[in-house]
Amino acid sequence: MSIARRCRSLVREVRHTMRDHDLMLIAAGATVYLAIAVVPLLLVAVRLSAAVAGRARIRDLGAEVAHLLPSTLGADRLLSDLVEAGSGLGWKAALLSLLPASLYGEGLRRAFLRFSPRRDGAVSAAWSGRLLSLLLMALSPLLTIAVLVASTWIAHAVGTGIGATLLGGYLAFLTAWVLVSLTLVVLYRAIAPDRPALRPLLLGAFGTGSFVAGFLVGFAIFLQLPIQVGGAYGGFWAAGAAAVAGGWLLMLHIIVLIGHTVTLSLDRAGTERRHGSEVASPVSLGPHRRPEAHAR
Repeated sequence: MSIARRCRSLVREVRHTMRDHDLMLIAAGATVYLAIAVVPLLLVAVRLSAAVAGRARIRDLGAEVAHLLPSTLGADRLLSDLVEAGSGLGWKAALLSLLPASLYGEGLRRAFLRFSPRRDGAVSAAWSGRLLSLLLMALSPLLTIAVLVASTWIAHAVGTGIGATLLGGYLAFLTAWVLVSLTLVVLYRAIAPDRPALRPLLLGAFGTGSFVAGFLVGFAIFLQLPIQVGGAYGGFWAAGAAAVAGGWLLMLHIIVLIGHTVTLSLDRAGTERRHGSEVASPVSLGPHRRPEAHAR
């Protein structure tokens, strides 16, 4: 089969899989989970990073990155406050923060299950997602330190001018692409209920990561624009900022969920080519049937 035919077949299968599901609603549910968990999740990540690199180092890096961020939506102040609060967080408070922080793992697990042939129970999905999210938190210091160091290095390396700005944007995209893709590898392999093979996992994660990275760079450019985000909310700046951030996170979850479905389709196609036979897919199973029941 040619590459073009494989791509068309992949697109048809992904569209067929998602046809019976409300992608926007499922992504919105995952976004609500993240809205509850994002602050304690970031606080835990900063605290673990401070334990690895030292509080003074993390605070200095955080201050440098905050200085680079625009004041639009209060991004600079928000980062400064998070780094200051997280780096000085006591271990007892950090442990308490794990409870709401792990809620995001539950939300992702539930969202991934909607496009998977597996059907875990509500309690199983909740606790599986929460416990597996601890793996992502264990990796958070490496990701946090990498983001802070890369941001400051790029800012100091590229200089000023249009050419330097374009080069900085390109380097920022590459950095975000690698870090986001590695995170998606963990999400698609650990938190998601399915276990795709290595090749489709890497293709799906890094392909999805490129879209997410581009979206992140685009949002950074959006923050530079002189837009009054509170204009549609009667001048209430906080309401406009919350709406913009929520819409951004919603779009990110839509991309991540589509990427997860593409990864499963790639894995299924690879299995079919290796075994020369059809493998049951979520499309053929339907949204509420178990694979073993279909086999019978």
